[in-house]
Amino acid sequence: MKLKLLYTVRTLAFVTLTFIGSLSSQAAPDISPEQMQMLQKLPPEQQKALAIEYGISLNQIDQSEISGTFPEAVLPEKRNQQTVLSSDYLELRKQLELQKLEDEKAKEDELKRFGLGVFSTKPNTFAPISNLPVTSDYILGPGDTILVQLFGKENQSLQFKVNRQGTILFPELGPISVAGQSFLSVKNAITERIAEQKIGVRAAVSMGELRSIEVFVSGDSYQPGKYLVSSLATITHALYASGGVSESGSLRDIRLLRNGKIVKHLDLYDLLIFGNSANDVRLQAGDVVFVSPLGQQLKLKGKLFGLLFMKLKATRQSAT
Repeated sequence: MKLKLLYTVRTLAFVTLTFIGSLSSQAAPDISPEQMQMLQKLPPEQQKALAIEYGISLNQIDQSEISGTFPEAVLPEKRNQQTVLSSDYLELRKQLELQKLEDEKAKEDELKRFGLGVFSTKPNTFAPISNLPVTSDYILGPGDTILVQLFGKENQSLQFKVNRQGTILFPELGPISVAGQSFLSVKNAITERIAEQKIGVRAAVSMGELRSIEVFVSGDSYQPGKYLVSSLATITHALYASGGVSESGSLRDIRLLRNGKIVKHLDLYDLLIFGNSANDVRLQAGDVVFVSPLGQQLKLKGKLFGLLFMKLKATRQSAT
């Protein structure tokens, strides 16, 4: 019986809170004692009308003074010329309206953490990157595709996918091991081998579709977990894939862990303010991007922030 009663009480409380919360999208205003006295002197239907319009909890009003239903005539969207409104009602409504505007302005003026929204996106389990050039130091692995264009005595376009053994099977030349080697070394090896074994034939080697790798994003990210990203992805790409940094996460201490060891620290302010992407390094399969918890904060606004920014910029330029 007690369990049933407790369930009923909780259900009623939930329904009540849901109803009151639906009255207004704004937070319930703080009613001063003077305003509360004015509110309680009003007729019950006018009390309820103001409660609906400004999100005032009905619990704040003396329930003994409230009875009956909601007369449609006094509701804001159904008020008509025949309704007689007291001067107290009009004065209180004016005060609440001004208070509401002040609260909205204060909310707009509230300082937000710089850079927090830059990486805020919808988490994505796959973030393909197909429009970036492959650099000469790119390390090939199983799943990568190599394109070979033969010309001279022989004109032919060939496409090879690196198998699980880390090799490609080239007709007439046999298997060629490429995994774990840079694109430049593989390119040179293939062109030299073709020039030696195919007289009068030259080759142009490029990269086709790239493999995907699994990385982990942990710590105070928006949605920690395992993500599938392109083999060209960097630390910031992994942050984008996970939805960015959470409210409790630090933008200044992003760590890249590889085989259990920290191999790089990334300060996102260094990237956002000075454009320095040196520490935004490329990821490898199995890497962990760890977002550290938020540390101490300093709030700056207006000219003070601008002066500090210029000072930091000047200090950085002098240091370099």
